[in-house]
Amino acid sequence: MYKKIIDIFYIIFFIFFITFITVYYFSENNIRNTNKSRSFNTNDVIKNLKNLPILKSDTDNITEYESNLKNDKKKKYYNFYKLFKKNEK
Repeated sequence: MYKKIIDIFYIIFFIFFITFITVYYFSENNIRNTNKSRSFNTNDVIKNLKNLPILKSDTDNITEYESNLKNDKKKKYYNFYKLFKKNEK
């Protein structure tokens, strides 16, 4: 009995919560405030972009490539068919 009452209370609370959130989200006041803050932010970004200095690139010729690469290690190649044949014998 108490469990059903608590469950009903949770469901009603959830429905009211979702309803109030959607009503506030779609209200004219919230839409107006959101648009205001977006316009202020875009104005600030544009103002700050004009004041940015252009930096000279200092990354020219940083990597050096060696043409004398020594490959002393012997590579070991596996042939799986030969391995299977060895196991069969």
